[in-house]
Amino acid sequence: MSWDEIKYSLNSKLGTADFKPIDRMLYRPGKLIFTANGSFTVPDGVDTVFVSGIGAGGDGSAGNYSYRIGGSGGKCGAFTYKRPVSVTPGEVINYTVGTGNTVFKSVVLAKGGNPSTLTGNGGAGGDVGSKRYGASGQQGFGDGLQGGPAGSTSGDYSNPGENTVLGAAGGGGGSSPAFITLLTGGGVGGTGGAGGSSNWYINSYSPSGAGSPGSYGSGGGGGGGGIAYGSSNGSGAGGAGGTGLLIVEW
Repeated sequence: MSWDEIKYSLNSKLGTADFKPIDRMLYRPGKLIFTANGSFTVPDGVDTVFVSGIGAGGDGSAGNYSYRIGGSGGKCGAFTYKRPVSVTPGEVINYTVGTGNTVFKSVVLAKGGNPSTLTGNGGAGGDVGSKRYGASGQQGFGDGLQGGPAGSTSGDYSNPGENTVLGAAGGGGGSSPAFITLLTGGGVGGTGGAGGSSNWYINSYSPSGAGSPGSYGSGGGGGGGGIAYGSSNGSGAGGAGGTGLLIVEW
């Protein structure tokens, strides 16, 4: 608002119900960061805010003990950076942010919703299959950042006399874009779980590792794909995706 506009407003509205003092006609730039549901009241004098944020990261999938397949890492959430949104001074805006979609008026950032094949996808889990060695899961990648690493493999499919069957590692979670990490120090994808092992003869097993959780919008790691003879408990669970984030500036 220019000085001429301020003087005109003061002179034309002085003594009326529409009169505002100078401190309410001018506004100070601001920025708020939200990590849980709530409401935002638009400051006086503000008709546009700039929204940045990310939806919650996708959860890593569990490993498959029957086939010794490691779980895939989760994708990062859909994100946006300084998107302009029209608002009205004094307007109360309810927003959503947390373990699902991040929503602010028309801005909807889906959980694990990044569609790109290049940015923020989780790594694939390893697959023992007919191979002697369990394969490491691939790493997820994000906007200039490396995603969570894959879990380590637990070994090989042993000689027939030993009959030890080993599971494959889970994939790492996809990372959040660089601006999330710069703002919060978080955003790297979760680590994939290690594959478990089982002794076929003595009906015992070492459970597969679970994938670790992601942080702020990044994907969780996939669980390890172990095998447990006579048991359905040999696989690791997938890690939870990181919670979403909402940033409002004006």
